[in-house]
Amino acid sequence: MDIKTLLEECEQLDHNGRMQRMIQLGQTSVDNASDKAIIQGLLQASLYEQILGLQTCHGSRNVQPALQALTSPSRILRTRALPFILMLGTDEEALEALKLCPMHLQAVFLHRLRKKQRVNVNEAFLLQLGSSKTDKDLFQLVLPYASEKLVKERLAKAPEQINYEVWRKLIQYHPRIACVAIRKWAERIKSYDAAFESVADELLGQNALPESLWDTVYDVARLMVKSHPSKKVSLGTLYKKPSQAFDQLAFDAYEQGPFSLDWKGANKLPTKVLLRLFNLYPSILTQKDFERLRPKKRSAIYPVIPQGWRNDDGVLREDTIGALPSEDRLYEAQKHIKLPIYELKPFLRIPYIAFLPWEEAMPMQNAFIRSNDAEIRGRALKVQIEAARYQHSHYGDALQLAVPRKFEQDPVRCQMLQGLARLPPTHWKEEHLPGLAGVIRDALDASDLSYASERALNDLVVPLLSVHPTWAAPQLASILREREQIPRELHLSGKTPTKETMRLLAEALLSILKCWQARGKNTELLCLARALEFRIRDFPDFLNILEQVLESSPDQSNADIALRLFKKHDPRRLDLLVPRLLKKDPSYVVIEAIYREIHCRQQNLITPYLDSNAPEGCFVDGRRAHLHWILNGYYRWTLKQQERLGKTLTAMIGDQKSPTIDPKQRIRQLESLCFLDASYLAPFTSDDRPAIGDFALRAMSRLDAGQGVPTLLEALHTDKARIAIYALRSTFRTMPRSTIFEHLKNAPLGKVTVAKEVIRAIGELRTEEAYQYLLEKDKSDLHRDARTVLLKALWLYPERAETWEILRKAAQDPNPPIPKTLAQIPINGLSPQEEESAVKILALLLSHPLAEVRIETLHHCMRTSDPSQHLSGRLLALLESPIEDESQTALRAIYNVYKETYPALIARAFEVLLLNPSKRRVLTNRGCSYLSHQLSTHRQHTFPIALSILRVLEKYPLTLRMRLIYTFKTLPRSEFRAEFDNLTPLLHADALVGCEHHIENDLANRSDARLDELESDFGASGDERLRRLGLAALVALSKKPKGWTDEMRNKLDVYRRDESALVREAAVDVFPPVIVEEGSKEGGR
Repeated sequence: MDIKTLLEECEQLDHNGRMQRMIQLGQTSVDNASDKAIIQGLLQASLYEQILGLQTCHGSRNVQPALQALTSPSRILRTRALPFILMLGTDEEALEALKLCPMHLQAVFLHRLRKKQRVNVNEAFLLQLGSSKTDKDLFQLVLPYASEKLVKERLAKAPEQINYEVWRKLIQYHPRIACVAIRKWAERIKSYDAAFESVADELLGQNALPESLWDTVYDVARLMVKSHPSKKVSLGTLYKKPSQAFDQLAFDAYEQGPFSLDWKGANKLPTKVLLRLFNLYPSILTQKDFERLRPKKRSAIYPVIPQGWRNDDGVLREDTIGALPSEDRLYEAQKHIKLPIYELKPFLRIPYIAFLPWEEAMPMQNAFIRSNDAEIRGRALKVQIEAARYQHSHYGDALQLAVPRKFEQDPVRCQMLQGLARLPPTHWKEEHLPGLAGVIRDALDASDLSYASERALNDLVVPLLSVHPTWAAPQLASILREREQIPRELHLSGKTPTKETMRLLAEALLSILKCWQARGKNTELLCLARALEFRIRDFPDFLNILEQVLESSPDQSNADIALRLFKKHDPRRLDLLVPRLLKKDPSYVVIEAIYREIHCRQQNLITPYLDSNAPEGCFVDGRRAHLHWILNGYYRWTLKQQERLGKTLTAMIGDQKSPTIDPKQRIRQLESLCFLDASYLAPFTSDDRPAIGDFALRAMSRLDAGQGVPTLLEALHTDKARIAIYALRSTFRTMPRSTIFEHLKNAPLGKVTVAKEVIRAIGELRTEEAYQYLLEKDKSDLHRDARTVLLKALWLYPERAETWEILRKAAQDPNPPIPKTLAQIPINGLSPQEEESAVKILALLLSHPLAEVRIETLHHCMRTSDPSQHLSGRLLALLESPIEDESQTALRAIYNVYKETYPALIARAFEVLLLNPSKRRVLTNRGCSYLSHQLSTHRQHTFPIALSILRVLEKYPLTLRMRLIYTFKTLPRSEFRAEFDNLTPLLHADALVGCEHHIENDLANRSDARLDELESDFGASGDERLRRLGLAALVALSKKPKGWTDEMRNKLDVYRRDESALVREAAVDVFPPVIVEEGSKEGGR
């Protein structure tokens, strides 16, 4: 046997058959020299044959073909080689493979090695890395896959320099070490850190950590709350076990206010913790969350339900009352029935009457059930029937409300059926079934039965299949037979095994299905099949009917749905069905499910359909192509099949007359044919249709083995250079750095776009020859935009002295885009010496004569640290700039740069602005708003800055309004009262109005404000102004979820009787909700 004979044999097989044949060849090659020579010949031939030769590794257990494949330019071949090395290679061979892999495959291979517990290979690779910037990046990539000892050593040095993706993998693979390192990191942080926040979020979102680490996770969350006060943490996600550390973390929510809690999280928390949190922080749960809590938690929380959950008339949501325990539900129902709001509209009491005991509710409900208003009558019947869910012994009574109403109009009947459908099906008993059958029969006999009522019938019967299948199956059959109303979904559960239920259902439905088949109701059959989708495999007769429909129906969409059902639930049947269908009618190939099946699994059937001529048959209408737009998986085809399809696609792309062909789609398909060379696609790069030519040129970059690179390099010298350079960028990700440099070093730089992308690509190589190229280009006369890219590329080499010299010169360039580029370059990740050099560059930019450069630099300075105060002088000088926006931005920059290292400079900035009357506007407009917001967000840590600002403000007259803003917004509770007492004697009318606004808006939104204490202190004051503020505090308290309590109402009465009109007049215009006096129930008050 020779290679030609082998390939002809493979041509008759599908992909799986070819792979099995190659494994056999590999097995025989161990003792057969001719077979070994065939394998060597395959490995030296085309990509198709190389894939076949690579597969022989399974049989021969020889890893050398796989190692050889890693040097191939083909992405497919390299990717397929990795599993062989992992499975068959020694540690030395695996290490060699790691060195040969491009970086994106190294990550995949490292992960797989770790899963195979071959960490020693990863560690050996890591220890061989050098000290270059590229190797440092690679070191981080490898670190998560190394041993615990090495990971621990690396994390102890500088965890801040590790990027987020590496942290994510460290948490996954080394959770104990990562947790300890993150906690130590959290202990060092004093202010907001975006890198830490993202890493901490990843840790807090983990659900599979060992139990022993949960307390450490809680510590990280607690520390993050202190350093990131505005960060919200989900308590429900965090809770893993009862723990004192978690309790402390949870109760910090009242002081810090950074937690969120949904109903799922609330159900996970211990009842004791949830109740205490709810008492301290009622807004942590909404009414909808409460309705989804477990019964025990609802029982515990109901006694402290806040008044704020009720509207101004004292009404609580119906669903909330329905979620209460029975005793509390009865109490609330009685209370709501007595509300004055329902005197004028008594029918609004209907849902609350239904919550009463059945014997007590029916006399009250009868008036509405007998109403001549169909809407009221239907509403009363529905809610009263639904009320049986709370009183299971009255299922029969609920049914009797529907049984006598055979001739009700359809809107009322629909309401009754919906009420019955909402009752839990497990409580229906055998004695109820005849009555239910009568209700269903009456509905089916009604001439005015609506679509909504038919839906309600299905919603009633389908759940009963799991409880009373013998009764429910014939009922469903009746609905289908008489109304052809198909249920949306059919989920089975309960005591009766689902297979037995499906057997009963099959007996009831089979005759109907055959009738529908005979009448050609294929759409209805398929809709029912989709409703039964998850259990259709237990209904083989239905599958047989669908198969007959598929063979007889000329409807393409129906055939496609049926085939997808077979593929999902009976793939073996599909394997046998596809060849038979194609033999019967070749036009079945236009159905996408068929085409994808032969594309993915039965490639030996696809060859006759690769020509441009559509096959004849009932599914061909000439309006669409039979070759579907599939963009992957062509490695399963043979070379001849791809060549045949390639010729067809080139003819279709070149056909400018056919309106049914999208050339771009066919180009995308052509580029996916991995075994073909660039000659198929290259002619279209110069197509006379500009859009097609440009699209084809971009497609050249996506060819599997880089076959289009020469064409793209040639295009750099044409008018399509702009497209070619962007296309080339995507091919560089998988190329060696030396190859990339050789391709680009002589590229023409005449066009600006080409010059920019060439310089950027070479700069990202981070090699010595790349750096020398950049230095050479710096001496040449580059376009302004190309020079800005050059400066960004040089920034990747901060360890070189020449870089800083070039940047310093650029910072003084009079051309604005160049210095503005320097202001935008990030400085994170630099060494201390490099960072100081970068800050000096920023100082030069702040002295630039152009305002637009200075303002751009100021915005960048806000993300910069300056421990040596190189920027302070220029920032203070810019405060007095005649440009207001520049002064405001300088003030923000001073705050962000020095709030941790030199906070006194912020107070100094206020003095500079106050000394210049023309700059006061900077403090009273956006500058004041920005600083007060920043200080309020982190008030637990920044209040010393706020106090220093207040000390400066008190030296200057007419600053009371600013002092009030900083007092109310930025001071914590421990500092607020003392500072406000100093301001009390100065309060004038405008200041008093401002204080009211701050109390009702700023303090009301703070969890640490203690408005109750503030109201008590101010309300007892002898100063009428403070009593007026005490009233404002009371009103702000009423807006909390607890609403108006009895104690607060009594205090309001005191304010209404105040001796001062300033207080009394404001108090009488406050209107709390009216409360109806009820009985003696204690729990719900």
